[in-house]
Amino acid sequence: MKKQVVFVLVLLTGVAVMAANPKKGRDNMENRDGMRSERYEEVKALKAKVYEQHKGLLDANREKIQKLRLEQEKVHLALKEELMKEKPDWNKVSKWMDEQKAARDGIWKIQKEQQLTIMKSLTHEERAKWGSYSRMRGSDGYKGRPAKGK
Repeated sequence: MKKQVVFVLVLLTGVAVMAANPKKGRDNMENRDGMRSERYEEVKALKAKVYEQHKGLLDANREKIQKLRLEQEKVHLALKEELMKEKPDWNKVSKWMDEQKAARDGIWKIQKEQQLTIMKSLTHEERAKWGSYSRMRGSDGYKGRPAKGK
């Protein structure tokens, strides 16, 4: 009985705390009334500018990434089928795992090259805004967790 009473009190306290301190929107870009903040509008405008400036690159990269993901999915299905066999052939499994890794590395490389191209085209102030939007570690907008001892 005491456990139930304690549980209910803890639950009610938690609900009261949550009601007293409603969370803001994603990345604190909304105020308590649900209105978009000025920072949100700035980031949205910057995102549109970057898209217009690099539209050709983004579209070409999107197609490359889609092809690599399709290839990765085909390899995944073949690998899964081989692993479901009673006696899977390790040479085939190893080959398909290497192909999956190559596709994953190709996607990562395309994304990082794109990210660097975009960052080079931005001013210092725009980089800070873009970094906070894209959650880039080490950018002015988002530093990640501080190192131990700092």
